[in-house]
Amino acid sequence: MSLAIADLMEKKTPQFILTIVFVVVILLIIITASFTSLRHEEAFDAMRTEDMTEISSALALYAKAHEGMFPVSLDSLVANGYLPELPTDPVTGRGYRYLLSGERDFSVCTTFSDGTDHCVSATESDTPTTP
Repeated sequence: MSLAIADLMEKKTPQFILTIVFVVVILLIIITASFTSLRHEEAFDAMRTEDMTEISSALALYAKAHEGMFPVSLDSLVANGYLPELPTDPVTGRGYRYLLSGERDFSVCTTFSDGTDHCVSATESDTPTTP
């Protein structure tokens, strides 16, 4: 430790006390910002999961009414009254990816905050796969 810092510590001058308080406040700001950011990311991922579940449920209702077949596009869910509007990603505002595999299987996908892709498929959503 330098002599100047040792002198300040020994005398507990106002400058030393202010320096310590300043450092502590800066550290608290950094820590709080990190936790807040993490909580926001978790909240956005929870919204994404909820949106994909809502889409999946609407697809299940659609399939029940259409002999077990899923629509070619998610727009059909809105056009036929299964959803009031298509949910969009809470951060990017883009729609969720809908992949149709044949007429009786689908995946609804999005990218989570950590960069990983998450999907819900027909088999995971208790949708009928046979007429």
